[in-house]
Amino acid sequence: MPGGHESQIVQDQNGRIFRRLIKANENVAETVAPVEKAPMGAIQKFEQTFFESFEGWQKSYGLDWIPEGWTQKNLPENIPTEAMLQNNRNLRWFVSESLPYYQDVTDEGVNEAFIHYGYERKDLGMMGGPQDEWLITPTISLKENETLHFMHQADFFSVYDCENFDWNNIKYPEPRVVVCNMSVLVTTDDGENWTRVWDLDADVTSKLSDQECFDNATLTYRQYHVDLSAFANNNVKIAFRYVCGAGDWTGNSMTLDAVTINHPIASGINEVAADSNTFEYYDVNGAKLPGKPSKKGLYIRKGGNKTEKVMF
Repeated sequence: MPGGHESQIVQDQNGRIFRRLIKANENVAETVAPVEKAPMGAIQKFEQTFFESFEGWQKSYGLDWIPEGWTQKNLPENIPTEAMLQNNRNLRWFVSESLPYYQDVTDEGVNEAFIHYGYERKDLGMMGGPQDEWLITPTISLKENETLHFMHQADFFSVYDCENFDWNNIKYPEPRVVVCNMSVLVTTDDGENWTRVWDLDADVTSKLSDQECFDNATLTYRQYHVDLSAFANNNVKIAFRYVCGAGDWTGNSMTLDAVTINHPIASGINEVAADSNTFEYYDVNGAKLPGKPSKKGLYIRKGGNKTEKVMF
């Protein structure tokens, strides 16, 4: 490979396969930081509506298990045969243990949802065809102001066609062509219609330069947050859709974990936690003030291991 780079196909001890790019400069670090949760505020509390971290999987279940209530929608040719499963080959979503081989390990339990990218194994009937594989939640009853949070692991470099990548100048052919992507969709009518609410290419990698995609050619967990307020008070299902083009070794594998939906709940005046070091002040609605109140009125003061109402 030009530029001193090397592309490897690697396999972990569970039989899961990944693409691994060995760069000439192994000191190149990620330039895109994980997306962090927004600060919840001094007295903001959240109530959980839904949570799944795939911890129900056991090794004896093999590599074709998803949690009860979850469903899949798959291309018929990617539904694994018994021979494929006996050889640890499965091109649709399944749950397995997160392992420190060629990828990040989840920090939410020990298991994760995983999907292989397509590759040929003609002896097992795998022809390296396209993938369009959906992992779908059970029905979830949403409340007001819900947010979806999930951990996702993807190789940004392999989102785009790199067959004619300029390795010397770190440039894709223009325009970049998406060949491996994941999106999140929501249905309120049990799958008759779907609304896309997040897309790896549109919302993440399309905003990065060629160099930044190249620098992030590793399977790294990042956390994403999706506003679901448009679906308030609806019964919904949420789909994680993995689409990868045809061709042997196109794209890369991906993982998913810690699928969470929550919403803020109001906190009473007396629920402001005390701080033993300094005084902090809040108005009667619980909004934190930048310092000691300058106007007369009733306020909340916390500090000295207690919270109290004070009048200025």
